[in-house]
Amino acid sequence: MRKLLDPRPGARRGPGSAPDDASGLATMPTAELLDGLAAAPGATLALLVASSGRLRTRLRSTAPDRIAPWWRRLADAQRAALERDEPALVGGLGGIPYAVRSRANSRVLRAAMLITGRHPVGEAALRAAALTELRRAADEETLVSLDLEVPVRATVAVGDLDRATHVSYLVPGMDVGVAGSIGDYVGAAHRLRQAQAAVSDVPLADIAVVAWLGYRPPHNASVEGMVSVAFNERAAVGAVALASDLRALRASRCGPAPEITVVGHSYGTNVAALALTRTSAAHAVLLGSAGIAATVRRAADIDVPMGEVFATEAVADEWAMVGRALSLRPDPTTVRFGARVFSSEGGTVNGLDVEAVDMHGPFGDRPGRVSYLDAGSSALLSTALVAMGRGGELPSRGGPNDRMIQFSRRIARRFVLPADERPRPASPSVSSRDAERP
Repeated sequence: MRKLLDPRPGARRGPGSAPDDASGLATMPTAELLDGLAAAPGATLALLVASSGRLRTRLRSTAPDRIAPWWRRLADAQRAALERDEPALVGGLGGIPYAVRSRANSRVLRAAMLITGRHPVGEAALRAAALTELRRAADEETLVSLDLEVPVRATVAVGDLDRATHVSYLVPGMDVGVAGSIGDYVGAAHRLRQAQAAVSDVPLADIAVVAWLGYRPPHNASVEGMVSVAFNERAAVGAVALASDLRALRASRCGPAPEITVVGHSYGTNVAALALTRTSAAHAVLLGSAGIAATVRRAADIDVPMGEVFATEAVADEWAMVGRALSLRPDPTTVRFGARVFSSEGGTVNGLDVEAVDMHGPFGDRPGRVSYLDAGSSALLSTALVAMGRGGELPSRGGPNDRMIQFSRRIARRFVLPADERPRPASPSVSSRDAERP
C-alpha cells in the first residue's frame, strides 16, 4: 500500500518498465496531452501516469472543464485502471464524478492510516490523529478531497454531490483543522442540509452540504499563526482552492449546474469573499466576519446575483470585531459594504422560535451557549433560507447601529435594573462545541 502514497516523482509503482515517451507527453499542449492519454489502453495509460511526476502534475493543474470531458470519453477499463493504480491522482482531479473521487480518496485514507499507524511519533502522530477523526467523520459520506501533508486538509460532503440541485459550502475560520474539527463541521453540514429541506419543497436527496476544510487557516498554537489572522495571505491561498472546487462542481455535471451557496464564518468569510471574485455562486452568507480584504470593497464585487450577499453578526460575538481591529479589514454588515444584513438574535424565523447566537465560535462551548452553526440558532435557520432562495424574506436588521443599541440595553438591564428584573440565563442549548476565535 505504500506505493499509493509514494511522493517520488519518478517512482515506479508496478512491474514492468515505464513507457519511454511519458516525459514527452508531459510537455505537450493540453489538448494533445489529453488526446494522447485517451488513446492509450487501460494498463498502458496507468503506467504512463505512474511513471512521470511531471505528467501527474500536468493533470492536477489542468482545468476541471478540460478534465471532465476527457474522463467521460475514457473507456471503462481505462478509468478502472487509473482508479486502481493512481487513487491519489484520481481523488484530487476536479471534474471527475464525486463518487469516483470518494472511492479513490477512501483508498488513500486507509493506506495512509496503515502506514502512519506503524510509526506514531512526531508529524506521523499528528497525521494519524487527523486521519482517525476523518475516517470516523467521513464514514458513509463523500470524501471529496484529501491532502496528507500535515496539517491534513480534507473536504467531506453530506448528500450526493453528483446529483444535488442545491449545494452549500461551509468555510471555517481560525483554529479549525481536520484534527479536532472535521466531525463538528460534518455535523453542521447535516444540520444545515436538514434545515434547507425544512424551509423548502426541495427533497433532502437534492440537497448537499460540503464541510470544506480545504485550506490551512490561522491557528493560535504559534505566534506566526496568531499574527497571520491579521493578514490576508492564508485567505488568498484558500480562496484559490475554494474557487477551483466550485468550478470543479459545475464542470462535473453533464446537465444543469447546481445552485451553489458559500457560507463563511469568521476568517472564512474572507476566504469566501475572495473566492467569489474568481468564480460565481448563487448566494453568499458571511457569519461573524473577522473582516473582508480591502480588494473586495463592497458586496457588488462578489460574483453572485444582486442582493444575494448576506451578512450577520451577533451582539454577543466577542471576537469578530477584534479580528477586524487587528487586520483593519472592513465589516461586511455596514451600510457602506452593501450586503443584506440579518439578525442573529433570538426571536422567530420562518414561524419557528430560534435562539440567539451568544458567542463567536461556530459552536457553543458549553451548555447554555449557542452559536452560528448550532441547531436551533437564528443564524443557522436564516442561512438555510438564503440557500434556498428565500433570503429576501429575512428582516433587514442587525447592523452595527442595531447591535450597539441592543448591547447598551443589555448592559443597562444587567447593571441598572433591580436584580429581580434582570434577564435570567439562557436555557441549555442543543449543541455545544469548542469555541473558535476569529
